[in-house]
Amino acid sequence: MTRFPRPDTVKAELARYRWLKEKLLEAHGDLDQETLADTLEGASTLIELLGSAARSQIADQTLVKALRARIEEMRVRLGRLEVRVQRSRALVSEAMEQADLDKITEPDF
Repeated sequence: MTRFPRPDTVKAELARYRWLKEKLLEAHGDLDQETLADTLEGASTLIELLGSAARSQIADQTLVKALRARIEEMRVRLGRLEVRVQRSRALVSEAMEQADLDKITEPDF
């Protein structure tokens, strides 16, 4: 499972990346964008950290979707159980009334 990098780690590496970029451009102002990007990628872990953060976010989003679906399934199940409780209570109450019973006693209740 991909771990989300610590925000302070990302911020520190971002500062380092920006500093490196600035120094590279000062020293080699004629660098093309591709060479600059490749050099920065090799000298910094920012891209790796951001990739890790993105993978973590994707994994978390997948879990969110699965949990939402499971919660909805459980809500439906809860509704069915509540209806069953009401129907069972009504059946017992009606039967007791028709049998002229005030109470029933069983070993487990």
